[in-house]
Formats: sequence, C-alpha cells, structure tokens
Amino acid sequence: MRTRGKERKKDGQEKVDELTRKVLQLNVKDDAYATAYAQLFVLAPEMTENLPLPSRFGASTIAATSTTMAPSYSRHS
Repeated sequence: MRTRGKERKKDGQEKVDELTRKVLQLNVKDDAYATAYAQLFVLAPEMTENLPLPSRFGASTIAATSTTMAPSYSRHS
C-alpha cells in the first residue's frame, strides 16, 4: 500500500512539473495558459503565487463576476 501512495505522490509531482514547464512557455493571453494555470492552481496553489494571472482572469473578469444581480422572484401561487 505504501508503494501506491508514493507512486501517486510521484505522479502528482510529475504533473505539477509538467504544468509548470507548460505555463512558463506559454503567453498569458493563450487559452492553454489559462487551462494550465488553473490545473496547476488546483494541484499546487503555492506554485502559482509568482505567476501572472491569465489575461482571461483579469480585472474585467473579476468586475463582471462580482456585480450584483437583481433578485429573481418566484411566480408560484
């Protein structure tokens, strides 16, 4: 059983290494960068602390997602 845990940890580290290399080679405007960044953030959030945010996650995205929507009212009787 210990072997499987070590294998998973090794596989996880290999995935983190692969995603890190990928992010460092791509442009922040690329969709592939956003995908790799998000995957890396899920696996190892500390690795993304010094990386630029993907352009898709910029201020305009934050503003658009943080706006308040009008409440919807149920039309049930």
